Amino acid sequence: MNAVDHSAPVLTQGPYIVRRSETGFWVIWQTSVVTTGGVLIREAGTGEFRTCWMVNDAGEIYGDNLDHWVCVQDLKPATTYEFHVFRRDSGGSIIRLNEAPCRTSTLDADEGTRIMHGPYLFNADTRSISVGWRTDIPMGAGVDIRKAGEPGFRTVWQTLGHQIQIDSIDHIVDIGDLDPDCTYEYRPVSYDPDRSRRVHDGTLHTFRTFTPHQKAYRILFLSDQHAHTDIQAGFMRYGEVGKSDVVVYAGDNMWDGFHAESGRGLFDDFIDCAVEHHAREIPAVFVRGNHEWSGRYSNAWMRLLRTRDNTTYYTFRHGGVFYIVLDSGNCTKGNLFNHVEQIFRDQREWLINEVLPSEEFRSATFRVVITHMSTHGQSDGASQQLMRQYFMDLLNRTEPHARIHLMLAGHVHRYMRVDPHSRACKVFPHNYDGRQSPAVTGEEFNYTVVSNDGPTCGGVEATLIIMDVTPDKLVLQTLGPDGTRIDAFSIDREGRVTDDMPVPEYPY
Repeated sequence: MNAVDHSAPVLTQGPYIVRRSETGFWVIWQTSVVTTGGVLIREAGTGEFRTCWMVNDAGEIYGDNLDHWVCVQDLKPATTYEFHVFRRDSGGSIIRLNEAPCRTSTLDADEGTRIMHGPYLFNADTRSISVGWRTDIPMGAGVDIRKAGEPGFRTVWQTLGHQIQIDSIDHIVDIGDLDPDCTYEYRPVSYDPDRSRRVHDGTLHTFRTFTPHQKAYRILFLSDQHAHTDIQAGFMRYGEVGKSDVVVYAGDNMWDGFHAESGRGLFDDFIDCAVEHHAREIPAVFVRGNHEWSGRYSNAWMRLLRTRDNTTYYTFRHGGVFYIVLDSGNCTKGNLFNHVEQIFRDQREWLINEVLPSEEFRSATFRVVITHMSTHGQSDGASQQLMRQYFMDLLNRTEPHARIHLMLAGHVHRYMRVDPHSRACKVFPHNYDGRQSPAVTGEEFNYTVVSNDGPTCGGVEATLIIMDVTPDKLVLQTLGPDGTRIDAFSIDREGRVTDDMPVPEYPY
């Protein structure tokens, strides 16, 4: 620093990099007194520095300022640069204001537009849907959407306080104001403060909103895969997923909870496979199982798979069926179990005040509960007991406008069906490796329970439940991992069950 330059300025703020692009960026900083300045820049570790002055619109050097902003251009994409900011002293000499060089890089041409996981559709209903995906760097996120074949898009952004969120790699965009039973086209887009709006890859995906009116369609139901994506992919083929309107993942689809930073296992364990086979265009229903409650990064569930209301329980209507998705909690008692019990109290209040009185629920032809752990059947742990304590009286009604026809569940890793008022378990016995398990019969229940199979506990090791909805009945069949059918039955409007193939029956 020049010893005779007594008013020599110093940096008071910066330097900062803003408006990065593939070929340049802006450098901004502030000095303690007015001065003329610029930037010395070079590729990191190579060659001589070149000089970029702060200039006005006419290209003239613009000085005598406290605030400085220099546009550096004509750089190489995806290249690291080092730079100094400088001032010009009274004799015209360039004096560096930062002793050590700062480092930054220009953007890769595709940076921010790369989707690492997704997009995947969920939270589908008659007038809304959510789109989720993960990018390579933190970006703002939006979705271009339009009715299929129509010109122009509207863009829906991921916002908080009406501001686009630019600080996350995980994106969920909730889209509303859709028309029922209508085909839409969509594409994810990104936003950052430097390059504004960018389309990810231009690919248009389609989906169809659900309908509140009678319609024949198919859903697939699987659970407890524990990262066996080979089984998941096989079930997508056997169930002819392309003919389905929705795929339900009813919990414990991860290997063993969220033990990977930022929930990476969630994608590797099953969402990537879902995206490959259906989730870009056929929506998924995600149910939280007991394993999704565990792990240091288990909060990722609410970041990546949250509902529009930020709950883990919700409803939707499709065709003549009203679906209730319940969170059955964590099955192990412990220090936090009293806290977990609050979710049952919350759900009971929600069912009483919002769900059961609703016209969508009362006018449905069929009502189906989807959950991870059932109210009764082959096991009777803490969560099953709470399910009965808080929900049994609400779900066990017989009036035509309130009857529950079916509960689809998992957890026990052994396929079984319990018909209404039955003291028997159909298809497989209610024990593991010859050991009797706690069991609650269906004798006091007015609805059918079906629990899906998963690996490691005997039986057929994994099952897929296929439900075809018709105007007059629910037609279900269950496939083993090789595609063999092990169960088939139907449920009529009054809840009566008819077996469509011979199946073994084991008394409790």
